[in-house]
Amino acid sequence: MKKIKNIAVPAAALAVAAACVFGGCSSKPAETSAAGTETSAAGETAAAGETTAAGETAAAGETAAAQPETLSADAQAIADLNPVKPDLGTIKLGDFSNISLTVPEPQVITDDDVNVYITDYVFQGKTKDVEDAIKEGDTANINFVGKIDGEAFEGGTGENYDLVIGSHTFIDGFEDGLIGAKAGEKRSLNLKFPEDYGHDDLNGKDTVFEVTVNSVKRPMTHEDLTDEVADQYSAGTYKTADEYRKGVREALELSAFAIAKGELYGSAIEAATSLSETEISDACIDWQMDLYLQNYDNSLKQTYGFGLADLINNMYQQSYEDFRADLKEGAEETARQAAIVNTIAEKEGLEFNDDTLKQYLDEYGYEEELVRKNTTDAWLEQTVLQYLVGKHLVENAKVNYISYEEFEKQELAKAEAEAAAAEAETAESESAAETEAAEAESESESESAAQ
Repeated sequence: MKKIKNIAVPAAALAVAAACVFGGCSSKPAETSAAGTETSAAGETAAAGETTAAGETAAAGETAAAQPETLSADAQAIADLNPVKPDLGTIKLGDFSNISLTVPEPQVITDDDVNVYITDYVFQGKTKDVEDAIKEGDTANINFVGKIDGEAFEGGTGENYDLVIGSHTFIDGFEDGLIGAKAGEKRSLNLKFPEDYGHDDLNGKDTVFEVTVNSVKRPMTHEDLTDEVADQYSAGTYKTADEYRKGVREALELSAFAIAKGELYGSAIEAATSLSETEISDACIDWQMDLYLQNYDNSLKQTYGFGLADLINNMYQQSYEDFRADLKEGAEETARQAAIVNTIAEKEGLEFNDDTLKQYLDEYGYEEELVRKNTTDAWLEQTVLQYLVGKHLVENAKVNYISYEEFEKQELAKAEAEAAAAEAETAESESAAETEAAEAESESESESAAQ
């Protein structure tokens, strides 16, 4: 089941988006070209697709000829979304004078966090040629010939094949047998096909693979960040690797701060919701879904260059109607919180305007231009209202701060307990159903015997 995330914490996502000015994000949308798959008799199906940069950014001042865009029915339905706050339902606010919260302090950003970010989000799987011996994680470009009883078998030959060592793409022993080899080296691998390999001619057969290593590539890591790379990836914003690292650290600290603040204000709103009585309207739920879907569509277009309809149709293999229906259950709690937020805001005279937007942006350290680009107006208005109401509630709450690590442990324990309870409930329900079915069968047999 898909759920709408609480909109009290989009700040965290925006903080990460801010890091794109130096974090390896590109103005060119990436698209994956599906080059099909190749199945090798030496192993499982190997993906042959590769990701390429798609298109160039239009030169400044260049005017493209306006072309009418024909939207699919789903894309048009999303484009037509117009989230307007409806009647929220019946809301009876509780007593918020004794709210007690346990929330995390901002995560302390370490050198390791900076290194992981650079490795995972800057280099994003990019590789470099190495002369070193192959180790797990490397990509070996190989030629290979597989033989059984001295004869090459169908599907057992390949040239210029990129094999990621440790991917378990080929049969057991093949990849391990290449560890330690260098570019230009040849190896003979004496292996055995599994008994249940799936090909009658190969099941359980002894085989020899003659392999030539053409080249070795290794994933790039934070250790590969040079002044030149820093300058290139930041479009000149940072001239050295040290400046780049400092920028990454500042962005991660901003994101950590945003997450902690979001947790603080979000927890206060959750507490207020639990203390209040609500009968939310169906229109309120639809309104929250409209807000979410419109903003999600905008985020995808800004970040990746495609819209929500493309994601739903092509990746989820769903229609917009079905996708929206899946959201409904998760939207109910979000709508309930939104109803509480808007009711408190109205009661306390809290509203979205230029001054409160500035207050929100200043507290989180965001740039208005970036926020407006990545957020729809309707979503931003609700985000600021949640911020104002959360802040108001926290002013009168008892707040217990714990470390980010301890908070994570508590959240994990809570999630595990909830999962165990759900599993036990399912098992109890299934057991009751089995008992009911057995009793019904027994009763039917008794009736038959009586006849």
